[in-house]
Amino acid sequence: MKKKIILLLLLVVVLPISAKAATLEMSCASSTINVGDSVRCVITGKDSMVSGGSGKVSVSNGSITNREKIHCAAPSITDEFSCYDEMVENKIDIVAYTFKSSSAGTMTITVSDATVVDANFDQVSVSNITKKITVKQPTTTTTTKATTRQTQAPQVQPSNTQPQTQGTTESPVTEETTQATEETTVPETNAKTDSDTQLSSLSIKDVVFTFQSDKYEYNIELTSDITDLVLDYKTYNANAEVTVSSTKLVMGMNNIEIKVTYAGETSTYKLNINKKAKKDNKREIIRIAKLVGSVVGMIGLSYVLIIVIKK
Repeated sequence: MKKKIILLLLLVVVLPISAKAATLEMSCASSTINVGDSVRCVITGKDSMVSGGSGKVSVSNGSITNREKIHCAAPSITDEFSCYDEMVENKIDIVAYTFKSSSAGTMTITVSDATVVDANFDQVSVSNITKKITVKQPTTTTTTKATTRQTQAPQVQPSNTQPQTQGTTESPVTEETTQATEETTVPETNAKTDSDTQLSSLSIKDVVFTFQSDKYEYNIELTSDITDLVLDYKTYNANAEVTVSSTKLVMGMNNIEIKVTYAGETSTYKLNINKKAKKDNKREIIRIAKLVGSVVGMIGLSYVLIIVIKK
């Protein structure tokens, strides 16, 4: 009976403390890009409580062009990151990298020597992360302008022959006039311009950022209660069609695309929005409560064991 009581108490104290193993994950804005294009990937730490992580980033068939501060990493371009800050529940977006492709094929992104700081404030080694991005050769279209050649045939004027009265004969004279050939280029009609598939303006309610028509990707951080973006936009070409992906926001990284299409051609604007919770004292209170609960549970278990042993 005593052994059963001891085993039951151990389960009561230990089970609330156990949790899934801490880990790192990487998510990218797109799995397919064209040669020379860039893609943004976010490295995220996950555990019941997590404060950061570290690792080394490498890429094949491409290069690192930017490293973006999200949690506590410095915003300089480097292949290593190390971040240990306040504890956050469930997950934390640590750092974001931008990779530029080199040639058609596959761009492989790897995070090695990876660690994450878990709910027990331990720096835990985790498996390497690998992400593969398909790189395509962009298709090109060639427009051929038709030309016409107009030629006017030579014109021959008849000669005037007058009879000679003094026994002499004059040969007839032929005058020939030729009009030079002219080459005329027929102008192309309905020619498209870059602005046909561009937005002339774009704004987001309660969000401050600078929009440029020829800039197609924006990284935006939000620390607010916004759950759905309200977009206001205009196109240069009134006949262009605009489609927008879901504007619903969740905690963490949200990738929203705005596509402008005209005459079979499309331009895509990408909004990479990182939504972070407002900082308050709730997380710290939860963390302290968990620690206090664990300590109290251990003390209670020790007290019960002493009573049981004495009996």
